[in-house]
Amino acid sequence: MSISPQRRYVLLPQDREIMALTGIDEKEYREFCRACQDFSKIRPGSPVSLGFWATVAIQLAIGALFTGISYLLAPKPEQETATTVEQSTVEGQDIIRRDKFTPKSGFDSIQNVVEMGSIIPIIYAKRDNGYGGLRVNTNLLWSQLLSIGGGQFFKGLFLVGEGSPVLDLDQTALGNNTLSSFQLGNSTAGRLTIYYKPEGGRISQSDYARGVEPDNDIACKTGDVDCTDDIYTVLRQKDFCQAVLPSNQTEFGVYAPIGNNLGHKIGEGWNPLVQWQQRADTTFERQASNEKVATREKESYTFTTRAGFVAEGGDSEGLVTVNRGKQLKYKIFRTSEEAKFEEDGSSSGGEQPSTIKADDVANAIASKQRSFDERINEGGLYKIGSALAICLDRSPEPFISDLDFDGDGVDMEALFEVIEPGQVHLWSEARLAPIYDQQPRYQSRPESEDFVGGMPPESQMGVIGSAYSHGFRLSVGALCVERPARIIEVGFRSNLSVKSSGIAAFNSFIAREQKAGDKYPSGSYQAYVDAEFCGGLSGSDNDTQENTYRKEIQPAKYTASDVRYSFFRISVRNIDGDAFEPLSNLYGVRSATGVNVYNYLRFIFPDNVRREMRFTPITAWEIRSGTATGELVVMDPHVESKFTVTDNGVQVEGNGEIVERDHMNFRIKNFCNPNEFTGGITGLGEFEPGSGYRQPRNGDTWRHIELEKDDNDDTGEGYVFADLTIGEGGAVTAVTYPGTAPQGQTYEVGTWLKLRQEGFLEGNGFRVQVGSVSGEYVTQLGVAPHDDPDYNCYVDGWPRLAETFIYDAVQSSCEGSPEHSIAYVNVITDNDEPPTYEACAVLGLNIRSSRELTSLDQLSVYVTQGVINSHAFPDVLWDLFTNDRYGTGEIFDPKQIDKQSFDAAADWTTERKYFFDGAISSKINLRSWGADRARDFLLDLGVSGGKFVLKPVLTFDGEEAGREPIAAMFSAGNILEGSFQLSYLETQDRMPPIVSVKWRQERLGNGLGDRGLFPQIRELTVKCKDTPVSAPVIQIDLSGFATTQRHAIDRAKFECLQRKYVNHVISFKTLPSEATLQVGSIIKVGMETLRYEQPKNGAVMRNGTVVTWPPLSDGSYDVILWDGSAVSEQQIEIRNGRCDAIGAIFCLADKEAHAQAYKIQSVGFDQDGNVEIEAIYWPVDEADQSLLAKDFGDNGFDITGRI
Repeated sequence: MSISPQRRYVLLPQDREIMALTGIDEKEYREFCRACQDFSKIRPGSPVSLGFWATVAIQLAIGALFTGISYLLAPKPEQETATTVEQSTVEGQDIIRRDKFTPKSGFDSIQNVVEMGSIIPIIYAKRDNGYGGLRVNTNLLWSQLLSIGGGQFFKGLFLVGEGSPVLDLDQTALGNNTLSSFQLGNSTAGRLTIYYKPEGGRISQSDYARGVEPDNDIACKTGDVDCTDDIYTVLRQKDFCQAVLPSNQTEFGVYAPIGNNLGHKIGEGWNPLVQWQQRADTTFERQASNEKVATREKESYTFTTRAGFVAEGGDSEGLVTVNRGKQLKYKIFRTSEEAKFEEDGSSSGGEQPSTIKADDVANAIASKQRSFDERINEGGLYKIGSALAICLDRSPEPFISDLDFDGDGVDMEALFEVIEPGQVHLWSEARLAPIYDQQPRYQSRPESEDFVGGMPPESQMGVIGSAYSHGFRLSVGALCVERPARIIEVGFRSNLSVKSSGIAAFNSFIAREQKAGDKYPSGSYQAYVDAEFCGGLSGSDNDTQENTYRKEIQPAKYTASDVRYSFFRISVRNIDGDAFEPLSNLYGVRSATGVNVYNYLRFIFPDNVRREMRFTPITAWEIRSGTATGELVVMDPHVESKFTVTDNGVQVEGNGEIVERDHMNFRIKNFCNPNEFTGGITGLGEFEPGSGYRQPRNGDTWRHIELEKDDNDDTGEGYVFADLTIGEGGAVTAVTYPGTAPQGQTYEVGTWLKLRQEGFLEGNGFRVQVGSVSGEYVTQLGVAPHDDPDYNCYVDGWPRLAETFIYDAVQSSCEGSPEHSIAYVNVITDNDEPPTYEACAVLGLNIRSSRELTSLDQLSVYVTQGVINSHAFPDVLWDLFTNDRYGTGEIFDPKQIDKQSFDAAADWTTERKYFFDGAISSKINLRSWGADRARDFLLDLGVSGGKFVLKPVLTFDGEEAGREPIAAMFSAGNILEGSFQLSYLETQDRMPPIVSVKWRQERLGNGLGDRGLFPQIRELTVKCKDTPVSAPVIQIDLSGFATTQRHAIDRAKFECLQRKYVNHVISFKTLPSEATLQVGSIIKVGMETLRYEQPKNGAVMRNGTVVTWPPLSDGSYDVILWDGSAVSEQQIEIRNGRCDAIGAIFCLADKEAHAQAYKIQSVGFDQDGNVEIEAIYWPVDEADQSLLAKDFGDNGFDITGRI
């Protein structure tokens, strides 16, 4: 082989003379010179005496041998240009309910279940005098997430590894933090339990290791598990369970309301509207204040927010059905609120008429309109009433109110197309954007009006949230299980609340005395407030200052977070089915916390198939109106009851209850009239003098009376609410029941309804008795009627469901984002043969989520002793060779290993603190892996006498360090002709490098200052002192097993020296008689270097004269000769200065003989029985001491990053 690359030749004068003499051109001559170089070689020299070299007889090595040369010749990693590497380290009186809700935590991520067919780790480690030990990442075999008490609870079964490794369980960690803060000592209370079972089998409570004792482990208290038998089961079945955290379409809910003629109301201030006025005769009279009354009328009026879905093109105004493909127009009107409220009823005392503008209202409405505008985007999915729609188009410019640009605003219009049919309220433009030609006034609402499906009175322009349909942005949740499953558990994360901030405490407005009204009903709270502010008035003409008093009653405010309900419809489809099939019930969540709470539903299907599920939100209006049918199944983690329902063939289980679709379940008491009254008239129809109250009269309606279904006339017993009509003399004559009976029909008491309680019906200043039934009559509290007159409530009669409100002081949690998300899915598959995890170490972890622990990405354990009680690499390799379960013991006889050499190597590596603390977690070729790892421990793995042998690559210590005996001498005499090959290493592999080596430092202690026994990956750089800083950097990573700095330094030094000194490899064949060698033996080879180079060129003239510089004497010469047709290696004879090679040119051979030392890397046989040897150059000095050993001391190196 060539010993140097081809190069460009500089022609000397004699070269040009030869060209002239022979007549060849320059190109031809240069080709000749290159051909000469190609014939240059190193070849075995002639036989020479071994002299003082000692020969060592070694038995024949038989069997498959390793090829260390493959390491030297293999493609190398890309070289780095940096010359230094920094050291790295591996690591939220007034009624104010100040409820404080502790945030509930869940798991944001969990470890993936290991795939079938994955490798079981084989762990080798030993914690010994501060060295060794290994943190092992476990594999998850079985997992389940549970929603318990508003939070989450995780059950996981983990594979540690093969056999029975010894663990320091106090060092069990999630991520880079140990679980020591979770009180791992035996306890009856806490947040986690650890079970450990080496050598396989199912885990039961007898395998308890740390934390909460099994009797108090939540997993054992659910009733779904028999912990005495098997903890990791589902419904006491040993089925496979995998917890999955979906990543797409997890959020769902209606959010970001888009008002559909939504009202806006300031709210009454409840301050006195009257004042004392003194007459000329010095007596006093009570008189309403024009300014206060006008202001109150503005405060009590329900404005429209001037936006909604428009009835056009033949659409009727009101509730309409819209089918798929129907297009709906939504419009936000630029016109601002210009209503004026005037009052001139009080003229005595000199008070002038008063006019109150609604500029503040206009600003508030414009702000809401801008919010509606921002929530409408082309292509977005929306829920409009009970229909689903896509926004097809919208005005390119954003909405601008006239208020902002002095009457030069911009309307916004959007076009929606229905993709799933439903119902929605449509409005006329005149209704959505009224133009006032007179002051708006409240009128009595017609009693016969159907409030749910019809239109509000003209005096109330805007509507409330739950009684009418509105628009919302919509997110639909979805999941698809990855494997067939009969049981699917879905965990939900929800954030729900209704927050009130400083709104009137309506339920506290109790009229302690019944007083006559002026601008408002008698008996109302406002009448009482005014009467007390101008107190003492008797109605006579001689009222004097001494008869009067003033008591100012301050209205109470209400600030609280109340329970909110939110429902959705669940649909299911088999993975190969055509359509989703909806379940019949509605499922929902209730909470008041305003923080995340966790719930679950367990679905038990009749068969084991893959399925998809979809979760579509249902609005308050759909539930209140009955548009969305089905029972209301509510999840609530804070109640002890559980529900089990059968729904379209699917058994659904969860924590919570079924609630009636009834106002009483969804009201907020503070928004309703007070339930009890003090004072009043005793006796039927009696009139209290001076009270100003009228007697009950024919035609009055008593609203919201609690009635009981009669068992004789209706199946089941339950309570409903109805309106009673008062006849002559105050008798109850009829009942209007808006429930299952047709609306608008009347029924006599006693047909199938009866009043729930006997006694008197006490109202605002009177009571009525009819037979043995009683009820209550409720009068509005102030100037305005009830906001939800069907239920005598303010704000909303179903506020726990409503998504949006007419008061700014009340907000729902769905204003900004979806309220629900799919937190996890447990996929449970039948196990025909439950696994027993034979011969495996398994660990069970049951842990409750907490604020500081939200990730279950990776569970690791700390191993203090692996499958054997040693961490010496030779012992590791011996175990892998001989173990018949996870090694090659079934096919490998221990007699094929030189146990004595392995034991000696183990002593040598232990003495030098070269340890193997690592895990084998992937498939390996044991022979090649063993050879590669042996090199990292400065060992040679060879074969001697048919046995595997381990021995150090060098002796580093003592006077004989590096003086290895010479096993044999080879030359042309015992190297088969034509078999010798020499290969120089790649240039980059012959350059002295800077070696960056990584190793793993195990912590030396576990004191209070330590976070646990977590390793630190250290990195240091090593180079020979004469290596330039610009040298290439190579990387060696020993961090998978090396735990001492000395080990890392020595490995790096050896790499530096080998690349410095070892520049080529040889291979040859020899006779079987020379086969007394083993891998690692040092041999010497007699070498002859043959070169054909300038300036030893010459030419033969046409007359035979030989021309050379200097001239050649007669004799025989080895040359490379070109005769004009071919280049060949020949011997020429010169006689009398002449030669027979007429017209040829030639180059003389240059020979140099020497002997070099080599280290055998491979010994084998060819098919003819000849011995094949591969060896690397092994430089020695004059005394045959290895230069690698001679220069191995630290003094010859620059070492950075050392600790």
